[in-house]
Amino acid sequence: MGIEDAVVLTEEVTKPGTFEDAIARFMERRWERVKLVVEASCNVAKNEVEHTPGFDAAAEIRRTSTVLAEAY
Repeated sequence: MGIEDAVVLTEEVTKPGTFEDAIARFMERRWERVKLVVEASCNVAKNEVEHTPGFDAAAEIRRTSTVLAEAY
């Protein structure tokens, strides 16, 4: 995720416009992908801590990893 952030931020700050515009474009491009990772991480942590019966952490991680492996 950090490398992706660096690439996207570089792309956006090298476009014409203000720094504020670049950050807004960066956030627009990154928000949903980062949100997916944060929500999946929180879901795994919560269910692991609570020992939720039937929760499959590996399946949640696979689901998230599958989305992250798609072309971006």
